[in-house]
Order: sequence, then C-alpha cells, then structure tokens
Amino acid sequence: MPELVTEPFPDPGIDERMVALTYQVAQRMGRSRRASAQLCERVLQPDSPVSVLLESSPAPSTADPGRRIRARILRALRSALGSYADRGRLEGVLHAAVLSDEMSLLPPRQRFALSCAINDHRTVTEISAETGWSTSQVSQLLRTALITITVHAQRW
Repeated sequence: MPELVTEPFPDPGIDERMVALTYQVAQRMGRSRRASAQLCERVLQPDSPVSVLLESSPAPSTADPGRRIRARILRALRSALGSYADRGRLEGVLHAAVLSDEMSLLPPRQRFALSCAINDHRTVTEISAETGWSTSQVSQLLRTALITITVHAQRW
C-alpha cells in the first residue's frame, strides 16, 4: 500500500491566507477575476489598517494573529461589497470563507480527517482503513476539529 500523504503543501502564511480569503469572497459574490484582484488590492493596500496589521509583529499572547486581521478584512469586505449584494448572501459567503480559513489552521491530521468526512463523504471506518489510524483516533480527530472550527468561527 502506498504511503498516504496528508499534507501536500506547507501551511500558508497570514498574508497568503488573507489574500485567498478576500479573493474567495469576491469570486463567490460573482465578481470577475479582474474585479476580484482589484478588490484584493484595495482591501489589502499598503496604507490600509489591515496591511499595517499584516506588517506588525504578532502579539505573543495571540494563538493566531491572523484571526484579528481576518476580522478587519471581513469588516472591509462588508463595506466594499455591502452595497452591491444582498446582505444575507454576503453574510453566507463571509461565513463560508471563515470556515475555510479555520479549516486551513487545523493540524494536518485533523484537516485530513475532516476533509475526507466532509468532501469525500467517507465514514470513520473508511478513513481508519485508509490511514491505518484506529476508529477511535479518527473519531477524536473529527470531534476536536469540529469543536475547534465551531468555537473560532462563532467569534468572527
């Protein structure tokens, strides 16, 4: 059996995550690639409060300083896109982007197990058989991942 690779890419930095989040929201709101790129430039421009936070050193007590920056980006996106779209749709798109960002912050094993369960609709037993982890390990990974995402996504 070939070795299973659970993490093909290194974890993105805060600035890459914020660009991806901004672009993802713009695309899901129906903006073109060009308009999405322009929105990224506008929200993340060098003199914006968001960019100042990106350049500053993170506070030692903050587990992930990107969450604080993400909150400011979400406010900027609400003001930039709020007049163009239905408020409910915008909030749904922002919430999906927050969940996606939170999933990217999970440890590799939790992220892999959750991705298999959600995207591939695999059961705990199937994930266990594929990875060699016990079913209780897979259950614990899924439970912890869901709790982590739920707690942090509620604070956005």
